[in-house]
Amino acid sequence: MKNKIENLISKLLDDSLAPGESLPAGTSYDSSKTVAFQASKEIQELDKTSIDAVKEILLKEKNKDRKSKAYSILRILAEKYNDVELIYFILDNLNLEKTKNIISLHLGGLAWTKLKLTERLDIVLNFAKRKEWQIRHSAIQLLAHYSVQISEIENLLITILNNSKDEYDLLYTNSTLRIVGSSKSIESLKTVIIENNKSDVLTTGIYALSKIDGENQVDFFMEMMKDKRDSFVKSTLTKHITKFSDQRAIELLIDRVKKILAKKRSTNMHYGSDQSPEIVYAIDFLKKYESEDERIPKLLQWIVNKKVDFLDETELKWVKENIKKAGNTV
Repeated sequence: MKNKIENLISKLLDDSLAPGESLPAGTSYDSSKTVAFQASKEIQELDKTSIDAVKEILLKEKNKDRKSKAYSILRILAEKYNDVELIYFILDNLNLEKTKNIISLHLGGLAWTKLKLTERLDIVLNFAKRKEWQIRHSAIQLLAHYSVQISEIENLLITILNNSKDEYDLLYTNSTLRIVGSSKSIESLKTVIIENNKSDVLTTGIYALSKIDGENQVDFFMEMMKDKRDSFVKSTLTKHITKFSDQRAIELLIDRVKKILAKKRSTNMHYGSDQSPEIVYAIDFLKKYESEDERIPKLLQWIVNKKVDFLDETELKWVKENIKKAGNTV
């Protein structure tokens, strides 16, 4: 088994063209046609009896590239077999590593797994305090997998929000607080949102704040809608305002729809399966109050009579299905 794993690691490091593969004319490289790519599929075919051999290789290997591949194999097998003890083995050994790129790469890999962790938190907390940003960023993300000592994790994350100017420290911390955060994170999240203009920092902060205390943050979200200029940030705010607000958001959202449709936009957005265009969130919210506020039916008729050509493909489809034009569908 050990020879089989050693051979697999060698193939994982081989970026040459795999036997039987050919490159299209004009193409000098295609990673999907390499020996390494084909070898990566073999990892999923390994059974549990291979784990001890991979561990032995990792503990004895001096070559950094080969050792790194051994870590990768163990991580994939840990997820395949839902083996959290294997994750702890990886963390124990990363804690002894000196090469920051290996530590960062495999902490990041662990953060992409779906396994929930309860042990070795001290190791991950220490990594999250490291001066090397590569290690720190990966560790902050991995903290989201822990279901113990949440208060201690949150305290560290709040400290990062309150003191760091690193954009990625902030956005990864926001994302982790979305999972582990509580009311004690609220003021720090709001401060980050107020003081920053980076789109990713703002949107991750909004999502975290919404998850923790969305129904009590509508006024803050409305304030930020007036303050922030980035259209993606405004779209995120609209999504959360419409999720939690009542009639107090009507005027702001009417103005927002008019602003969006003030001029034609040059591109069609692609929306994920759980996402809708900003204008859809806004109009769908406003329609709930159509009979209570005469401005809303006027807005809807303005859209179907004068602004259909200003809608992108997804928006237009929704409008046709959900808004009537003087008694008829659009």
